[in-house]
Amino acid sequence: MISKEEYYNYKEYYDHQRLREYNREKVYEGVKEFLDSVEKMTKEEGEDNPLEGGLEKMFEKIWVKMEEKDWDFPIPEGWIPQDEKWRLWNDYS
Repeated sequence: MISKEEYYNYKEYYDHQRLREYNREKVYEGVKEFLDSVEKMTKEEGEDNPLEGGLEKMFEKIWVKMEEKDWDFPIPEGWIPQDEKWRLWNDYS
């Protein structure tokens, strides 16, 4: 967790890192939703899922290609990072 003093001493750095983390989580959730829908569709059709077990691999391939210009900005009010190291002293889960 980032203390109030630490945050204000390095505000620009932490704002950027939190924006990066927000976008990482957003991309991860998008890939997860896509793979979940493929899983559901293949089960309904009685077929094997060709993408089974590919969440981490697919996420990494997409995230590596993301450029900062493609990120969503700003971070939505109330967003709390899943990774506690990017949480602020006043983030509540």
